[in-house]
Amino acid sequence: MEHPSQASSHAAQLALLEKRGGTGNVLTALFDSLEPAQPWSIRGRYRGAGIETGHPMNGVMEALGWYGKQFLDSGRAHPMLFRSMRGQLTSLDPALIPARLAAKAGVLLRSKPARLAFKMAMPAFSTRRPTARLHSRMHRGVETAAMIYDAQPICDFLRRVDDDTLLGFMEMRGVDPYFFTLRRDADQTGAESRPLRTAPR
Repeated sequence: MEHPSQASSHAAQLALLEKRGGTGNVLTALFDSLEPAQPWSIRGRYRGAGIETGHPMNGVMEALGWYGKQFLDSGRAHPMLFRSMRGQLTSLDPALIPARLAAKAGVLLRSKPARLAFKMAMPAFSTRRPTARLHSRMHRGVETAAMIYDAQPICDFLRRVDDDTLLGFMEMRGVDPYFFTLRRDADQTGAESRPLRTAPR
């Protein structure tokens, strides 16, 4: 069990990196210093945010309206929650999105035309079906929670910063690691049972 002072230090370090950014090596070192996350303990809905490391994906998800992720009691997950043009929380199917292209074309995807096109295309990508699985996997010498996408070569490894905060390490074949935070949504009322909307057509 992590000592409270160490947990506080990790939270402070993460807050500074969120504000100023950092290198991939610095984020990797912080990730390695954190306790593993247990799949059963992180169920719920989270707001996500990338951490600036110079990665092509930095700022892309946020520009497109990314909300976060949701881990269900069944062990399944919604890995890509977005806000639709009407502000509705919508789960997108990663199988329909060219993830590797998105990971390498950050500048283009942050443009206003690309953001508008993505919002307009969102109904074609939306689904109520969970599209990832939450398991415990060995990663960098530690067994920790991992969200494995059903139809993309992507795995998000998760470490615990505190009871409500996770640091994510996204691995995708052919792409440098991408770091992000997940903070538990304060409004969890009915989050598990309430169906996600599909984006209006």
